[in-house]
Amino acid sequence: ANRETSNSLPAWANVTTVVGHGPESAGKNDLEPLVERFFSGAMPPSEFEKLAQQYNIQYIFLGLDDIKQNFVQTEKYPGLKLIIDTQNCQVYSFDSRMNCNE
Repeated sequence: ANRETSNSLPAWANVTTVVGHGPESAGKNDLEPLVERFFSGAMPPSEFEKLAQQYNIQYIFLGLDDIKQNFVQTEKYPGLKLIIDTQNCQVYSFDSRMNCNE
């Protein structure tokens, strides 16, 4: 999820986020550019797979702003599966058993 959503998401669901807690995010300076690269589509699939394993990423949450930016990475990252699709949000699950070969 983007930074704003990641900040409030743990208050509404039993989840943790990779970034989003402002300056309190552990490793923020290293992680934010990686998250931005992923959402922009610039991250190679093999790098995302390593990141997902390292941080136990199981879900990708997209808010309305992310949807408007046309995040469509399911072909690039075959482990992603759209599981919730509404007007206001989309949620993808990530199955690390699906290899993200480049």
